[in-house]
Amino acid sequence: MDGQIFRFGPFEMHREQRRLYRDGKLLQLGSRAFDILQILVMRAGEVVRHEELIAMVWPDTFVAENNLRVNMTALRRALGPEGSLTNGLIANVPGRGYSFTAPVAHQTVEHAPDRHDNSEGLRTLPRPLGAVFGRDTALATLAGQVPSRRLVTITGAGGIGKTTLVLAASHHLRNAYPDGVILVDLAPISDPQLVASAVATALGQAFRNESVVSELTAVIADRRILIILDSCEHVVDPAALLSEQLLQSTSRLGIIATSREALRAEGEWVLPLSPLELPEDDANVSAKSALSFSAIQLFVNRASAVGGSFVFDDANAPYIANICRQLDGIPLALELAASRVQTLGPKVLAASLNDRFHVLTRGRRTAVPRHQTLRATLDWSYRLLTASEQHVLCRLSTLVGRFTSKAATTVAADSAISDFEIEEALANLVAKSLISVDASYDHTIFRLADTTRAYAVEKLAESGELRRVQRAHARFFLEAFGEAEGDFENLPAIDWLRLYGWQIDDLRAALDWAFAPGGDDALGVELTAIAIPLWHQLSLLDECLGRVAQALSAHSKESRDKRRMQLQAALGWPQMVAVSDFPSGADAWKETLALAETLGDIDYQLRSLWALWVDRTNSAQPREAMVFADRFRKLTESSRGRSDDAVADRMQGATFHLLGQQPQAQALLEKMLASYDEQSHRRHIIRFQYDQRLLAELALSRVLWLRGESEESLFLVEKLIDRAKVLNHGPTYANILAEAACPIALMANDFSLAQRFIALLRTETRARSMDVWRTYADAFEGELLIRRGEPKLGLAMMYPALTKLRATGFVLYDMAFRGVVAAGLMAVGDNVEAATELDLAVAQCAKTGEAWCLPELQRIRAELHAAVKEQQAAKNLLRSASALASAQGSEFWLARIEASPAW
Repeated sequence: MDGQIFRFGPFEMHREQRRLYRDGKLLQLGSRAFDILQILVMRAGEVVRHEELIAMVWPDTFVAENNLRVNMTALRRALGPEGSLTNGLIANVPGRGYSFTAPVAHQTVEHAPDRHDNSEGLRTLPRPLGAVFGRDTALATLAGQVPSRRLVTITGAGGIGKTTLVLAASHHLRNAYPDGVILVDLAPISDPQLVASAVATALGQAFRNESVVSELTAVIADRRILIILDSCEHVVDPAALLSEQLLQSTSRLGIIATSREALRAEGEWVLPLSPLELPEDDANVSAKSALSFSAIQLFVNRASAVGGSFVFDDANAPYIANICRQLDGIPLALELAASRVQTLGPKVLAASLNDRFHVLTRGRRTAVPRHQTLRATLDWSYRLLTASEQHVLCRLSTLVGRFTSKAATTVAADSAISDFEIEEALANLVAKSLISVDASYDHTIFRLADTTRAYAVEKLAESGELRRVQRAHARFFLEAFGEAEGDFENLPAIDWLRLYGWQIDDLRAALDWAFAPGGDDALGVELTAIAIPLWHQLSLLDECLGRVAQALSAHSKESRDKRRMQLQAALGWPQMVAVSDFPSGADAWKETLALAETLGDIDYQLRSLWALWVDRTNSAQPREAMVFADRFRKLTESSRGRSDDAVADRMQGATFHLLGQQPQAQALLEKMLASYDEQSHRRHIIRFQYDQRLLAELALSRVLWLRGESEESLFLVEKLIDRAKVLNHGPTYANILAEAACPIALMANDFSLAQRFIALLRTETRARSMDVWRTYADAFEGELLIRRGEPKLGLAMMYPALTKLRATGFVLYDMAFRGVVAAGLMAVGDNVEAATELDLAVAQCAKTGEAWCLPELQRIRAELHAAVKEQQAAKNLLRSASALASAQGSEFWLARIEASPAW
């Protein structure tokens, strides 16, 4: 057979042998990088498009463009250092592709037998039949480390793809080991004494057992051979000993071992293999974005290979992402699942994985038995554990997701095993790749993969110990969240969430057990009450309310204790964000206030008064709201918190703003902000759920705008938005956007800024239980359209939004919206309906005391008079509006009135 050699600069590319030489020296080049080079060299001078390169290098495989960039970077690095002439042989043509720029000489030569074709009886190394996904970095690491390290062990859980990786890497390493690469499958070996014999057999040799090691060293001698010891976990000791003996006998031998734990041999270098990359938990993931993750790439590739009508698109992308997450990105599990997608479909398959061990049973017929079903893979690992390791693994299955060593010791505690044995077993389970360690925290955090956990919990149930361990689990987290409640006042919100937020899944599991038959209702009530701050900080209000309702139904209705008071308070919080399907919480807060007064609990009396003030404020009843604000201030005289009077300043200041008394509002709000300290801020977050400083600044930004201090107001709004993003508390952020940012931008007639703030409000409320603020976004969008001169479209958006807000009792700023609707109706010529809207608004202001927007309503009414030729009435009303705006200290309204064409 003839061979082709391509020469360019100092390089020779041997196409058939897939080798690249520089000045006669063989270069190490990955398989994909060589493919890219070959295509570009053979089309030198042409621009090869990105899509074309991907299609040729990864045929029938879904890969992201970054795979091409990674391999292109490796190729350029092989050609020469950055900035060198040889590194620049490949030009990047922006927006189009790549081009090989050097002149190329081509020669056809008679093919000479390659040294690898004569392996003296060595077994032929199998090639991976499918594409290898997500392992480019690991492949490059192996290719670079094996020749120098000599003993490299690839560790990882069962089915993680260790064998696939080593086979792919071995073909990259063949040039470094010209005397042969042999694969020794140790999985069938049951007798540890036969490990050396298995290596000899793979070398095509037969030795007596008593001399096998010495004979092996003699055969290997100075030959450059790479030995792959596959599946060492059940014979780890003899594999480690043999590796040391062989490596000591020659300096030219390389060994790659695959095992679920390290060999712990002398000179060993360990490469832990992680699961494939997964997308975050996002229900809106698209097919395009999902394909940038290697777990999705593998699943789609294998599902497509099964045949049928499988198409990966935006409709099924969320289900497939969910499947990959449930299976922890484990390649074997993904392949097994992909084989079932044709018959079940992505949606059903995702839902069926709760019973994954029965569903995932269709592995390749040619696979080793332990890889033909998911259960068989885990059975293999489980049988290799000691009794104490099995004990600990099974009990750890009650822990969901990540956990600490303290949690592990607590749930695994038993009279038959000591704490020291538990800690040792935990360390061994980590070493054996059944538990992973998360290094992103300040202290050690462990994680049990969902698939392993599902297997272990089955074993725990079979032992009859499940209920007992679940009780220990629930009691541990009752204690943990008790500590969290104490830490809340002393830690910044971000640090507190980092410490406790990730334990939400264990909270859910503990409550599921507590309220199930055979559980412990009393423990569940305690845990629910004490964990309320976590739900609020994570903005999981729907979930919180469901759990609170569950706890109240289990709690004695006659009991008037602290826990009932806490649960009733939690039931009242939805009024702050109007969670769907839950009524206003005013009644719950009234009951909480009565309980707090009975118990003499000043803290919960303050919480209740604050919440009832919020309820009256949201209901656009500022006169009634001021009554609760005054009661709050009086009660602060009995409070141990010296800064509670600062909250009273905020409450009264915000209410003065709504009553139209802007100078008084400004004075109180600025006083509050000047005296408010960090310790008060932390304490008030847990008591009142919101950042009091931010809400005071929110009200102040509105006051400043009305006072005519527009630059200061807009500057404060931008600062509030930046700080709210850092706080990462959804309701606070939504409040800032809906009550300050959007209305101020609209009053300023800054359409682009208003559009930006409305978009932020929609984004923030999309995935959270904040339907009121999401409805506000619709109302603001309608107002924007009216102000832009599209009144019909604007009214069509505002009417349903305002109807929904009124139905839920959230009519804060409804009077201002009525004014906008009236202006829109005037623009479409419906003056009668406009007059009706304005009359209703003015009457409501008189009834409730909401006067902050009354001058604006009067201005719009005056312009309606002018539109129907009632000039004197228009002027009289403008004079009245001007006098009112002056009395309120509202320079903004005054300027608008003075500029009115109705004069």
